[in-house]
Amino acid sequence: MKNIDPLARPLESPALVTIPMRDGVMLSARLWLPVLAPGERVPAIVDCHPYRVTDSSAIGNSRVYPYYAAHGYGCLRVDLRGSGNSEGILRDEYLAQEQDDGVDVINWCATQEWCTGAVGWTGISWGGFAALQVAARRPAALKAIITICSTDDRYADDVHYRGGSVLHPLDSVILGTRRDVAHVLIRSTRPRGSERLPGPVRDRVHRRPRGRRD
Repeated sequence: MKNIDPLARPLESPALVTIPMRDGVMLSARLWLPVLAPGERVPAIVDCHPYRVTDSSAIGNSRVYPYYAAHGYGCLRVDLRGSGNSEGILRDEYLAQEQDDGVDVINWCATQEWCTGAVGWTGISWGGFAALQVAARRPAALKAIITICSTDDRYADDVHYRGGSVLHPLDSVILGTRRDVAHVLIRSTRPRGSERLPGPVRDRVHRRPRGRRD
């Protein structure tokens, strides 16, 4: 087996950037880049989901994207609209607005001075669904996707449902059919710095949502 150097080339310090959407909302993202020679450009890899760039997914991101960047890619991990440090409201999963934003992120990447104009998209679970759905829009700069733990048929082969039936008992018996999604939305959109709120307020913000048990 060939041993691949995890740091094949030096990296710039990761930077927090903002990306403008067509309606003026700004999405927050972290960008990893290799140190580039004058005039050098690299292709981009994008990953968009609501699991908070600066805390919830920070450790996992720090293991993956520096590796890609060290092998010649610009990597952009984006907080969805209304999650993490991004502006706007996260109303539900997989809405048309999310796909519009994904297209805007791709177009933004393709026009950056460090980018060749070629963009790939990778994602697991929510990010994987997002990759498939944005790819269906066929943005010109999107050249490839790697999608994991996802599907293009949410009725027949979704992570929570198959043929309309709930797959995981927690989804219905304990949580309710939509409460897993509600939990993600609440935790992803809780106020920045909420860890420093007074105890009773913090507990309300962080508490897993209660739902109907019938």
